[in-house]
Amino acid sequence: MSIDSNASLALIAERLNRTVAAIRYRLWELGYKADSLGGYKVKEVAEMLLVPPRRVQHWVQKKELLTKGGRITDSSLSKFFRSRPEKISYEKLPSDMRRWLREMGYPAVEEDSKAMVAGKR
Repeated sequence: MSIDSNASLALIAERLNRTVAAIRYRLWELGYKADSLGGYKVKEVAEMLLVPPRRVQHWVQKKELLTKGGRITDSSLSKFFRSRPEKISYEKLPSDMRRWLREMGYPAVEEDSKAMVAGKR
């Protein structure tokens, strides 16, 4: 039996014929914390994108960002970055965050490429 690393606790519990509480307890026994189970908290996304948490909550409520086990999924963030780039204040973000956004699918031209194009004009 194979369980996807992004599987929700409910799915894992169902496939193992256990309760979610039993799965949580076993993960706790093994030393796993909720933060290590994948995805992002609303507060984490808000801090990364320099927006208020309420804005991220709004995106979740509108199903622009999807959650699994109460955490925003990587795939949902990636899709959001590709399909809703206008919602991100890209230029205000630190360079390491801009690089991460591009890696996650944000449709921005890399700074080095911009500089090269600007230098050729």
